[in-house]
Amino acid sequence: MRWVARNTPGPDELSRMADGVAALAWQPRISVVTPVYNTDPRYLRACIESVRAQVYPHWELCLCDDASQREDTRAVLREYDGDARIKVRFLDRNSNISAASNGALEMATGDYIALLDHDDELTPDALFHVAAFLNAQPGADMVYSDEDKLDTSGGRCDPYFKPDWSPEHFLGTMYTCHLMVVRHAVLKEIGGFREGYEGAQDYDVVLRLMERTDRIHHLPRILYHWRKLAGSAASANAAKPWALDAGRRALEDRVRRNGGGAEVHPGAAPGLFRIKYAVRGQPLVSILIPTRGTGPLLARCVRSIAAHTTENRIEVIVVADGPLAPDARAALEPMRARILDYRAPGPFNFSHKINAAAAAAAGDHLLLLNDDVEVIEDGWLAAMLEYSQQEPIGAVGAKLLYPDDSIQHAGIILGVRGVAAHAFHQHRGESAGYASSAVRVGNFSAVSGACMMTRREVFRRAGGFDETFPTDFNDVDYCLRLGRLGYRIVFTPYARLVHRESASFGARMPDPAGAAEMRRRWGPVIEADPYYHPNLTREFPDYRLR
Repeated sequence: MRWVARNTPGPDELSRMADGVAALAWQPRISVVTPVYNTDPRYLRACIESVRAQVYPHWELCLCDDASQREDTRAVLREYDGDARIKVRFLDRNSNISAASNGALEMATGDYIALLDHDDELTPDALFHVAAFLNAQPGADMVYSDEDKLDTSGGRCDPYFKPDWSPEHFLGTMYTCHLMVVRHAVLKEIGGFREGYEGAQDYDVVLRLMERTDRIHHLPRILYHWRKLAGSAASANAAKPWALDAGRRALEDRVRRNGGGAEVHPGAAPGLFRIKYAVRGQPLVSILIPTRGTGPLLARCVRSIAAHTTENRIEVIVVADGPLAPDARAALEPMRARILDYRAPGPFNFSHKINAAAAAAAGDHLLLLNDDVEVIEDGWLAAMLEYSQQEPIGAVGAKLLYPDDSIQHAGIILGVRGVAAHAFHQHRGESAGYASSAVRVGNFSAVSGACMMTRREVFRRAGGFDETFPTDFNDVDYCLRLGRLGYRIVFTPYARLVHRESASFGARMPDPAGAAEMRRRWGPVIEADPYYHPNLTREFPDYRLR
């Protein structure tokens, strides 16, 4: 509650916002659209009053009642019908939430449409921040904010601090949710809300909207309170199984609209989905393994590849800066691996070693794989390849576990513990992570080079690994350069491997010169990771409140 107290605007600050409206060059009209059905009058009145309390004055509230049987619900609506900025419509027969939402939408005259559920509340500064954001980003077609929940006593709980727009994340779950504001013309263009997708009608809207525009923006503030009631989705994702089914069908529709070639599967928890894309053709994957060649690591790594990789074309290229152990040579023999006798031009430089391996590769895709990594299940390579083959994606990272089954890598977050840290490092392997981030496909600013797939053409375009970083941060720098080129970075939990990190070199501190160069080169990005919220900690990699 201390965080709430520090981050909730008081009367003086709200007054300054109200005075600041006049300074906005553009004052867009925002239509708040709310479908209503048998709402408890306490919550409906609180919902409506939260709109009337907005410090931004250029709004209208469009309420459409879906033939409520509760007379007290209808009485509240009639009570507010006299407000000039509130429009009320009563449907003759009960239809569904999509029909009622469209009924409200038909009354809207605003430049933008804000969606508000009939028992939820806006913060009093919500529409002011939306309008200010639209002045800074006038081309935005959709804006979504952070949210929290109201418990049964009205107390605030369960804050959800979201990443910036993350397409692969969204295709696995409806995470944008509330507050959602959409350009009116675009919402009309895609046909509004589709009947038959009740419970997931907003998800279906955004799935269609993202096919028309990528001008989707995140406003990193809690502007919406989602009420937790018995049987509501705010209380539990599994509370409405029919809504989950509607979400799955909406996702299947998107797959069909985009040419098929994929299947929608249930995810690791209710409300999560996995789109499993078919691998196109028979691409060759070059597996690049840098090694010292001594000890049992390489042999174990290579045997695990052979045991769990049957459905894809591969070539194995081992870059060794010393003689290989006999068991490693024996393991490589049946795979017809190529062994590059690597001679370092100076002090050890991992980036130079990777670049040398990539120069010798013939594959369409390069898989960087440390020799202390072991594959533990089938389908791992296809799980990475299904994303690496997609044009907008520059690199794909896997879920790496320590031998004790704790998490070694589930994506990299910037600005934590210095330059960067592995999300949920050393948490239990079965941990779902923040908002299920460790068990679903998602976007990150970077992924680990210990097991990273990237297209060879992308690697060449980016100029390979930067040899300025001989030991640390070369993978993070590579991913950030891909981001600068417009590519997205993806983490998939469906490729799981064991990583005996530092087994080759032993435990050591990160290179201070590399950290300094990263801050010089990427300082603003490190301080504002788009996939990690400013309200989350910089001390620990576990997404706790800052």
